[in-house]
Amino acid sequence: MFSDVILQPEEGSSADVLRRSLEKCIKLRKTRYLIIDEAHHILMVKEPDRLEYQFEMLKSLTIEADITIVLIGTYDLLDIRDYSGQLVRRSEILPMGRYDPNLVEGRMEFASTMEALLLRMPLKTKPELANHMEYFFTKSAGCIGILKDWLIRVYAHALEMGLDTFDQAFADRFALDNKGLRTIIEEAINGEIKMTDEPYENISKLLLEGHGSSNRSPAAITPQQKMSSQKSTRVGTRRPKRDPVGDQHA
Repeated sequence: MFSDVILQPEEGSSADVLRRSLEKCIKLRKTRYLIIDEAHHILMVKEPDRLEYQFEMLKSLTIEADITIVLIGTYDLLDIRDYSGQLVRRSEILPMGRYDPNLVEGRMEFASTMEALLLRMPLKTKPELANHMEYFFTKSAGCIGILKDWLIRVYAHALEMGLDTFDQAFADRFALDNKGLRTIIEEAINGEIKMTDEPYENISKLLLEGHGSSNRSPAAITPQQKMSSQKSTRVGTRRPKRDPVGDQHA
């Protein structure tokens, strides 16, 4: 993002200055794609107005700088789809999920990838783990990223201990604990549920009859609804109601 061209100082608030400077820099560099990793952190704000502002900033940056913004993150990014129709029109969702344990193809691809990773380890003897593929699939939740990090830990400890190779029992010492895996798997399942599309009949009925006919899934809750529900009550604050008095109280 750096350039030899000297930009003139911008005037205005700090946020406006940074935004205009970024737009100019992108144009001068003739950038075509802006990739933002861990982009789900954009949604981690307390005020709905702030969240809407950040969405508008992304939309504005895309238009003004004439670029494609690639947001990479967890399934929480799908909340953008439920928040802004303008962003939906300009967005394309590319899911990169875990391998499905119920599909033979998924298991075969996982096994092939694991073998490729093992071949990359410059050990004197290649680890023979083909008979334990089910175990490695489960302990990585079907995610290659988790498997890769796990094998890196195993390899580092094998080198430190001067081993020529390692087996399943040795690898087990450096696997994620089962409680942590439960959290990961539950988050993945909830995210996959979010990816489930709305039935066509619901959309058709909503279009014809309006909001009163919406059968939207309870899981499809917008960020605004989440924030408003969180703010609906405060600890120690009574809800307004009429207290019983006189004979009613007796």
